[in-house]
Amino acid sequence: MGPAKTVKWYTKAAIQGNPSAQVNLGVLLARGSGTEPDLPRAYMWFSVAAEQGDDMGKSKLDFLVGKISSRQVAECQRLLAEWKRNRTSH
Repeated sequence: MGPAKTVKWYTKAAIQGNPSAQVNLGVLLARGSGTEPDLPRAYMWFSVAAEQGDDMGKSKLDFLVGKISSRQVAECQRLLAEWKRNRTSH
């Protein structure tokens, strides 16, 4: 399976709440594998996984925090708030 398909399937599983898929999708987004690099969205998925108690999500989140700008942190927080809003409205 190619990188773009991998992103597609991890996205589907991540949306359904699978923490491992959320972490793996975050890694792909951070690296730009199969998609454009997107550190704010990677941060969001690591945060979602970490909030579910996923240790790898917490670890990846801690690592990424030191790699992004304050502007990107604000974008990360916006994306996370939007994710949470959408999850509670369904």
